[in-house]
Amino acid sequence: MWWIVLAALYIAFDLNYFIRAIFTVVVILCSKRGLKLTDTITTYGRHLHHTGHRHDAESHEQRALPAGVGLCPLSLVWSNRTTQDIDMMLNHMNNARFLRELDFARYHWYGRTGFWTKLRALGGSAVQASVMARYRKQLSLGHPFRIETNVVWWDDKCIYFEHKFVTLFDGFVRAVATSRQAITGVELDKVIKQFDDGQTRPEQPEEIWHWMNAVEISSRNLRKDR
Repeated sequence: MWWIVLAALYIAFDLNYFIRAIFTVVVILCSKRGLKLTDTITTYGRHLHHTGHRHDAESHEQRALPAGVGLCPLSLVWSNRTTQDIDMMLNHMNNARFLRELDFARYHWYGRTGFWTKLRALGGSAVQASVMARYRKQLSLGHPFRIETNVVWWDDKCIYFEHKFVTLFDGFVRAVATSRQAITGVELDKVIKQFDDGQTRPEQPEEIWHWMNAVEISSRNLRKDR
């Protein structure tokens, strides 16, 4: 009878997502937290150690991994592909799975920097407002990769993340996505200013400027359709 209940749960809910979310929280709780926005965070699912402004797993691969760049933290999330991630051609990860991976990459960033704790203490929350993705080359079944996540900019209401999907065997950026997280319930500035490196807003990247213009045009067009 238990297998019927389990099957019903899998049909009614995306259990894999929730199981992975719980596992991610456990990993974050077992890792060093309260990091600065400028610290680099590397997550491999193995033993972690603190090395100055870089946080690496002890592995033979760490020397080949690029250090974080930019003003804000680089979060590397270890991941691999399974048959549940492939498309109808049965050979590479489908487009929707790329966007799903962004959730877990942001969880690590929010948890390891302590941003989420500070945000919730002020009664705030965060929701995904928009995302821009570019798929450069397929991620084949069984190819391990990392996701490099860093904050590239923020405005009065939103944080802008850049996510790079990089295969480990060749260091090639298979896809790059920019996500905009809207902060609700509190002024974003009140959270950002709690970080020493959040006192000065970075210069807006050119691609973010063009993207926001496109979003505004889309919003105007949708308002016309009301």
